[in-house]
Amino acid sequence: MEKIQIKNMVCDRCIHAVRKIFNQLEVRILHIDLGQVTISDPLNESKMEELERHLEKDGFELLKERQSEIITGVKYLVIGEIHQKANRLKGDSFPGMLAKELGLNYAYISKLFSQVEGQTLEQYIIKQKIEKAKELISYEELTFSEISYELNYSSVQHFSRQFKQMTGMTPSEFKQMGGRQKLDKI
Repeated sequence: MEKIQIKNMVCDRCIHAVRKIFNQLEVRILHIDLGQVTISDPLNESKMEELERHLEKDGFELLKERQSEIITGVKYLVIGEIHQKANRLKGDSFPGMLAKELGLNYAYISKLFSQVEGQTLEQYIIKQKIEKAKELISYEELTFSEISYELNYSSVQHFSRQFKQMTGMTPSEFKQMGGRQKLDKI
């Protein structure tokens, strides 16, 4: 099994186009999602070059190993900070922390993340924060003010507004209803 990262694969039509390329090259797909294809067997060098040519012809690009490592690092740092309270922020913002931890310019990190993942880094961070908020609300141990503080929101109003934008309901409505997504589905 091998995972292949593909840049500019950002919508359902892209998935369809990439699937078509893999099928034409008779490469068996186990799973396909935005920015990534999992195949059953590793490709030899000539097959990989052929795949790269076909993808580039349709406006896609194979993500090089270093770029893939950066995306994985970003996700690890964001999830660690939000869900495990890794405390890497230490008064810093996410852009500052990510740039410092990865040793890269934040503009580059953000642009690469958007191209590969099909969503902005800010959207990803917000989704992670909202999922953590759902978890904290479900525990019923903290007030909404404490949750907004825990997740580094400037105010409970900002937290509530963003929660409603992402879920379609207020934190209070969610508390009454319940139900969360798994982290790997965000």
